[in-house]
Amino acid sequence: MAVATPEIEALASRFACVRVTNLRGFDLARYPLDFDLTFLAVTATADGRILHRYGGRNGRDPEAFLSLDSFASFLEASLATYRSLPPASSAAKAPDPRTIEASPSFRRKDAEKRVDCVHCHMIGDFRHRDDVAAGKFRPEQRFRFPDLARVGFEVERDRQSTVAAVAADGPAARAGLRVGDVIATAGGARIATRADLQWQLDRAPATATRLELEVMRDGQPATLALALGERWKECDAREYAWRPYKWNLEPAPGFGGKSLDSAEKRELGLPEDAWAMRVGYLVTWGERAVTGQAAQAAGLRKNDIVLSVAGESRFDGEDHFQAWFRFTQRVGTKIELVVLRDGRRRTLKMEVVG
Repeated sequence: MAVATPEIEALASRFACVRVTNLRGFDLARYPLDFDLTFLAVTATADGRILHRYGGRNGRDPEAFLSLDSFASFLEASLATYRSLPPASSAAKAPDPRTIEASPSFRRKDAEKRVDCVHCHMIGDFRHRDDVAAGKFRPEQRFRFPDLARVGFEVERDRQSTVAAVAADGPAARAGLRVGDVIATAGGARIATRADLQWQLDRAPATATRLELEVMRDGQPATLALALGERWKECDAREYAWRPYKWNLEPAPGFGGKSLDSAEKRELGLPEDAWAMRVGYLVTWGERAVTGQAAQAAGLRKNDIVLSVAGESRFDGEDHFQAWFRFTQRVGTKIELVVLRDGRRRTLKMEVVG
C-alpha cells in the first residue's frame, strides 16, 4: 500500500499503535493470527479482546486484498465495534500467555544458536515440528485460514464486508448469498474485513458443518447458513503454493530451482509454454539431507533442466511444484524425472523418501 492518507492518520491517532517485527515474546494464545501473511493488522481492546483483523493475499499478488480505502474502513469498523462492546466481565479469563519460547523445537534451535529475530512464518515452522514430534499432526492442519473461494464467494477489495461475486452452485450460492449483500456477522462474530471472515472459517470444523451468516440486503436483515461438506477446507496445490508453510510438509523432492524464461527455452529448443526448471540446489544437508541424496542417487545434477516429474509438467513455478510434490507423492514410491542435460533428454528414476 502507499503512504497513509490524512484520513488514516486521523483514525490511527485514536489507537495506541504498535508495529511488531519480531515475534519473540509475542502472546500467541491471545493473538492467534495467520502467520503466513506478508502484512497483517489487528485491533484489540486494552484487555486483549480482538476487534477486527485485516490482511490476506492470494498466489498472484501479496497485496491483492489490501488498499488504503479498506484499511480506513477497518479502522472505522474497529472503533464502532469498540464503542458497542459490553464491559469486560471480571469472570472472563484470558488464555494463559503462550509464546514461541514455550515451543520445544524452538528452545532446541535457540540453544544451538540464538534466534534473534523470529519471523512470522517461523511460528508455523516450529509448531509443525512440535506437532509431528508429539504425534499430533493431522493433514487438515495444512489448510489454515481457508480462502473464501472454498465456500464459493468473494468480497470487494475496498468494502470487505460486501459480497462481490458468488460462484454458481457453491455453498454460498446454495445458501442464497447474493452479490451486494453486506455480511454483518459470521458464526456470531462481527465482520468488517476479509480477514475476519477467514478467521471464522479457520475456527469452523474441517469436517461437514454449517456456518451462519447474518447479512443486510436492500436494507433488510437476512440469516443464511453455509452448508459445508466433508474436507471443505482442502484446496489444490496451485492455490496453496504461496504459503511458506508448505516447506514443512513431507515428502519433499529434495531439489528445486528457477523456471526458465521464454528466451532460455527458445535457446534450448523448448516450447515457450512448456514448464522447465533449472536445478539450482539439491538438499544434501540438514534435517532433510536424505531427500536430496535420493535425487542425487537417481542421477540428478545441479543445472539439469527438469521437464517433468512423475508425468506432470503443468507447474506455475517452483512454489507450485514444491506444493504439488508434497500434496501428491508418497514415501516409498518410485517416480520418473525427465531432464535435459547437454542437449539430450534423460529419464531418471527417483525414490520418494521422507
